[in-house]
Amino acid sequence: MHRILASVLSADRRRLPGEVRRLVAAGADAIHMNVVEAEDRPNLNLGHLTCAAIRASCTLAIHVHLRVPASATLLERFAEAGADLLIVQAAAAQNTAALLAQVQAMGCQAGLAFGPDDALDSLPRWLGQLDLVHVSCARPASPARQFLPASLEQIARARALVDTAGQAGRPVRLQADGDIGPANIAAVAAAGADDIVIGRALFGSSDWAGTIAGLRRDLAAHHLAADHPIDHHVARVAA
Repeated sequence: MHRILASVLSADRRRLPGEVRRLVAAGADAIHMNVVEAEDRPNLNLGHLTCAAIRASCTLAIHVHLRVPASATLLERFAEAGADLLIVQAAAAQNTAALLAQVQAMGCQAGLAFGPDDALDSLPRWLGQLDLVHVSCARPASPARQFLPASLEQIARARALVDTAGQAGRPVRLQADGDIGPANIAAVAAAGADDIVIGRALFGSSDWAGTIAGLRRDLAAHHLAADHPIDHHVARVAA
């Protein structure tokens, strides 16, 4: 079962509670936050106070993707603010095992993110601690943040690795994010993504409910066209 997550990176921050309530009414399955600035900087894009405001506005699951270096303090702030799932970037310089263990000890689900050009060699060692693997389909440093068709191969590679965890009895979901919309959502699903994050394609529309309904139709058409409908294991995410 696929889920559509609404990224609030493109939301109107001045009217965030109302924006979140509109996303709920439009049929989003969960809310996704990208944290792209350090919390100690005055120009923070989205921080733990934003997460708390979202939590007060809805009961949907909140996924927080920390694109900044993760720390014990940062993880604790977002957990206390109401995040359900915390995603840290895969990085050789960090103690990934300790960060993932902390996330789960705080009662949140744990995710690990890979960029479109990142090697996935380290993923198998972390699967026993993961609830979700995140694949970015666009380069965050690029101003346009355009979808990269080559990222479909990255999703497929991650899918194969994630399925080994499912076979071992631990269901892990696969999430994709980065300029995904009507033109490519079926291809992203076909590559193996379970959770699909939608940002500009949603907020650039005047009819959020219609956009989400259209994306669901695209996913349904993908299922009908497939020889074998994708039916990946579904991990529970707190609502």
